[in-house]
Amino acid sequence: MTMTPDETAADLADEVVRFGPFALQPAQRVLMEGDTRIHLGSRAFDILVLLIRRAGTFVPKSDILDTVWPGAVVVEGNLPVHVGALRKALGDGRDDRRYIVNAPNRGYSFVAPLSRIRGGASRTLPSDPERATPGLTRPLHRVVGRDTTTALLTQQVRQHRLVTIVGAGGIGKTTVAVSVAGAVAAQPGQSPVHFIDLAPLSVAGRVPDALATALGLNASVDDAMPNILAFLQDKSLLLLLDNCEHVLDAVAELAEAVLRSAPGVRILATSREPLRAEGERVHRLQPLDLPTEGSSFTAAEAMQFGGIELFVDRATAALDTFAFEDVDAQSVADICRRLDGIPLAIEIAAASVSTLGLRGVEAALGNYFCRLSTGPRTAVPRHRTLEAVLSWSYALLSGRERTVLARISVFPGNFTLESAGVIASCDALTPAEASDTVRDLAAKSLVSVDASSGRANFRLLFAPTRRNLSDRLAEAGEVRAVRRRHAEHVLDLMRESEHAWRDAAAFDWRQRYGRHLDDVRSAVAWAMSADGDVDLGIAITVRSALLLFQLSRIDEGSRFASAAMDALARSPKVPAQLEFELQLVLGLILPHTHGHHVAAQRSLERSLAMAQERGDTRQLAHAYTTNWIGAYVRGDPRAMLEFSQRFEALTAGATDPATTLLYDWMKAPTLHLLGDQQGARTYAERSLAAPTTARAPFLSGALIDRRVAMGTILARVLWLQGLSEQAEAVAMRTVEDARRDGESVGLAYALAAAACPVALWTGRFDVARERISLLLRHTAEHSLASWRNYGLAFKSLLDWQEGERQGAAPVLPAAVDLNQRITQFAELLATLHPAWASETTFLRGDAGDAGWCQAELLRVRGERARSRDSKAAESLFLRSLERARQDGALSWELRTAASLGRLWMAQGRKHEAFELLQAVLDQVTEGHSTPEVLEAVVLSDALAGAIAMPPRPALIPEGHRRFEVANVGEALPLTRA
Repeated sequence: MTMTPDETAADLADEVVRFGPFALQPAQRVLMEGDTRIHLGSRAFDILVLLIRRAGTFVPKSDILDTVWPGAVVVEGNLPVHVGALRKALGDGRDDRRYIVNAPNRGYSFVAPLSRIRGGASRTLPSDPERATPGLTRPLHRVVGRDTTTALLTQQVRQHRLVTIVGAGGIGKTTVAVSVAGAVAAQPGQSPVHFIDLAPLSVAGRVPDALATALGLNASVDDAMPNILAFLQDKSLLLLLDNCEHVLDAVAELAEAVLRSAPGVRILATSREPLRAEGERVHRLQPLDLPTEGSSFTAAEAMQFGGIELFVDRATAALDTFAFEDVDAQSVADICRRLDGIPLAIEIAAASVSTLGLRGVEAALGNYFCRLSTGPRTAVPRHRTLEAVLSWSYALLSGRERTVLARISVFPGNFTLESAGVIASCDALTPAEASDTVRDLAAKSLVSVDASSGRANFRLLFAPTRRNLSDRLAEAGEVRAVRRRHAEHVLDLMRESEHAWRDAAAFDWRQRYGRHLDDVRSAVAWAMSADGDVDLGIAITVRSALLLFQLSRIDEGSRFASAAMDALARSPKVPAQLEFELQLVLGLILPHTHGHHVAAQRSLERSLAMAQERGDTRQLAHAYTTNWIGAYVRGDPRAMLEFSQRFEALTAGATDPATTLLYDWMKAPTLHLLGDQQGARTYAERSLAAPTTARAPFLSGALIDRRVAMGTILARVLWLQGLSEQAEAVAMRTVEDARRDGESVGLAYALAAAACPVALWTGRFDVARERISLLLRHTAEHSLASWRNYGLAFKSLLDWQEGERQGAAPVLPAAVDLNQRITQFAELLATLHPAWASETTFLRGDAGDAGWCQAELLRVRGERARSRDSKAAESLFLRSLERARQDGALSWELRTAASLGRLWMAQGRKHEAFELLQAVLDQVTEGHSTPEVLEAVVLSDALAGAIAMPPRPALIPEGHRRFEVANVGEALPLTRA
């Protein structure tokens, strides 16, 4: 019987298991070697726990797969990868240590002696959580021969803000840098680490983009540096810039800019040569130490040298039966000298011991280097050593291995075993055989493996390898076929991602599919090239739109969609369904980058026409929902209502929960903007209460998380209904949901459309300033210029109010121009200060396009008319009251009651004014210290005194009454006309 990983760990709960120098605490998922925590991938950890639980017996592969990958279809080749990573982490085979053995057809067995300690687990192993190191890939094996160097560099990084590790290719710069970064991050109170691999970059201009991506910022802008500097200016962290040699000038420029602007940031870089940046501290990494030629030594003495220790460690990992004896010491030393002590070259040679044997490796290397050099061994330049050993290793490969290695060179970065099997297979080679071959290449150190995330990721080990292999692929005439397979595989992955998005947790989904971003870029670039396939490129563009949006690559998605639309005109054979979907993608994405754009509107209208022509129900449903968004962007709530009604009629009787959610998602904002606040509240609350986690498809236009979209509308509606405390609670929860969800547009929308306005409307200016600051920072980091304009306008209002209180800001600055990104922005500003109400906004109100604030617009017009035409002002106030009551908008009713009450008071109609205010105040159940309630209460008290009425029971404590009776002729700052 198999067990789940949690059950397996629970079986060893509250127990510390010791073996060799290690201490394992399964319940806390902690493995220690002495005082050092060993970092294992989740799968490798689960395998270790299972094997220890059944120590002394062979555990069949099927049991391990069922326990560690429950319910999943797993390529069997994954298991040896994770076991190999586990063996490396334990140093299995080093210094005669044996922990895990395997036997054909029997499985794996844990064979080391164990001791178990029950209870007191928390006292035995440290329980402090591991410091976050975003993007930092820790070595899966012990770092050999670099202890002194790591300690020295760790100290240098603490003392200097820019340290560059310089050395030849394969010298171990990345391994040492990651080890140093991990040591820095592990120190109490130290900064987290962000790892940025620059090797995949083909142009220097992409360096800021790579850093922005690692920081989680929008990298698809013309200049990412302002976003980066804005994000880093108050941060304390370490940036690890790896493989800088081909973009030196760009990295140096970036490093100097970051260090000048962000005093809490440190940079650790690796490069074949110094950056030559201001303040740079250069550390030249030397080859691993070796015994001097001609000296004699035993195997034990030889193991004191880093180069030999590394060779033995990797040879043992490659071949269980390898044993390092005295007779082998000189041979290993000679091999390591031929390889100049370069770690990567030593690893590759050591991996060949499993096929050639130690003597075979020694002989093969000797013959190869003799052919390579025309003079003595020392005539071979060190920088050629790694390329030489790579060529030597390639020559030792079988024909299948060479073929597979060349084909996987199309991957721009990491890839899975499954993906490699798809790309490298052909008629004569099955995917399973190709996957097995990739594992063989990994065993020979020609492909690196990272299993730390629980899912094995592979990568070509050395950047020049990819270029060399691409040439070999071209020589074989396979470039187009392999590139096509890669593009088709990317398309399949994007289809899979769309399906997974329906129910997946957003963060997990982005982690899983975000790793394919470089594959998407590479596939689209090839497909749209002269040698590519335009139809395939358009399909990838459509299917990857969701991924680009969720990764905040909206500008990049817009460029892809625009290019695909241009290509569409040159490819008349594109299927109608694909053209329809491309029209939707362009119509959905362009507004986020270009505002109310004619091309977006044209695309949405074209999609609707296509759906109507074909009579396709699914297409019509998507056309209605996306054209609803188009109507929202251009500020046409009546068109929004029409499209929502069409969608309702089309989908009547649908049982899919996502369809019902789509309908609620359309109706709540529509009714809110039209003025039906109770209807809007009903749909928003129903949507939020829905138990399903299913999401609507991306092409429906439901781009923002349902909780965020509906929470934003509900917060606004509750405030309009006079429920300011509930509105604030919903706004705060919605912001937290948006931050947890991690989608950049969602957070900007929640802050700009609800959280900041609610705080301003309710007079909670300290809270408003915090949220506005967050909005400005967030939109700067993610290049959301349109949403940033909201924050700039809100901030100008707060600054003006602060200046007015100090007598230094008599004129309110003009509202920030939003370039019609969202028409409702102008209406929102008019509700925050009457000076921001324009004639255009008044006309929209008269036309019924600003129903949600029509009552307030009528009131503002009445205030402006009061001094010159009191009858006109009264008429406007009465219309405002009628509209507010019709909409159930108590907050507008309170404002208008105060305006009309002041007018009637000035006309001597004090009893009418008092009765009006009393009737309105009787409806107030919460938010007694908000500006609208305060103003109405103060005016009501003044009227009560003037007509000798009994004093009204206080709605608010005396300490909160900020306005005296003498000021009742003036409105509050937010309502002054």
